[in-house]
Amino acid sequence: MGQIQQPDRTLAEEIGLLAGLVWANRWRLLLMLTITFVLSAATTFLLRPRFTSTATVLPGSSGSRLGGMLGELSAFSGIAGLNVGGVGVDIYPIVARSNTIVSRVLATDFNGKTVLETLLEGETGDPQTVETITRDFKARIVTSKDLRSGSLRFEFTHRDPDFAAFVLNTILDNLESYFRETSGVEAREQRQLIESRIATVAGEVRVAEDDLREFRTENRAVLSSPLLALEEGRLVRQVEIKNRIYLELAAQLEVSRIREAGSVTVLKILDRASRPQHKSWPQRSLIVLVAVFCVGGLYVIFLRWRYAHYIDAASA
Repeated sequence: MGQIQQPDRTLAEEIGLLAGLVWANRWRLLLMLTITFVLSAATTFLLRPRFTSTATVLPGSSGSRLGGMLGELSAFSGIAGLNVGGVGVDIYPIVARSNTIVSRVLATDFNGKTVLETLLEGETGDPQTVETITRDFKARIVTSKDLRSGSLRFEFTHRDPDFAAFVLNTILDNLESYFRETSGVEAREQRQLIESRIATVAGEVRVAEDDLREFRTENRAVLSSPLLALEEGRLVRQVEIKNRIYLELAAQLEVSRIREAGSVTVLKILDRASRPQHKSWPQRSLIVLVAVFCVGGLYVIFLRWRYAHYIDAASA
């Protein structure tokens, strides 16, 4: 005999059947949800809380006058054969998680112990454990960029709120020190490069001026010859271009001297990290809500599966 094919129920009919099952088993469902609520709430109190400290940094500024000079120079740096640019906030997270910065932070003293010893929490400092701790430490450095303001938000999470704020401030201090050191070295190297380049361009300017002066001396009737006029224009343009390059290099030289003297701020800390007053994890209300919702949903699915045979038989 062929199997009797059950008629397809509409969504409204299916919801009605589920509602009926839930109502018929409402006391069991209520008991299960109550037990889930109590257990999940108790579990959240057993979890060790964590605190997230935050800080905000901005890209370095060098004052409106110097900033305008850098903007004008960057537009002509290709002709001059140099690269003039600033450090954007996009590079900060990469440097903050680098071994150079992390190793400095881990070696910093905190309440009589280094940051690394605090993170080890009594574990042995074997190379494998230290590598795991270092990798986890880098993962805790969370950053997010505000596209509207151009600022960068740093976050660090730990069970000790004082430790979280201390570590984040130490990261920013080392980050600022690193950029200041590298900026000074780069400025010195750039100054030396510009001084060498400006000497070469000064010689090229003198050669171009000599060529123009010699041409005009030998060809006084330039207006009567179109070819001579074209040649004179070419020589004049060479002099103008070389002079412009020389002036731009001279301005770049002054900027490099200012950077080398430490007058340019590469990293600006807008808000330093402070001790967080409220825990960031666990979020007890969210955990309890998700647990109750999941258990309730699973129980409804179980009821539908358990009574599926009786429902189909009644619909036949």
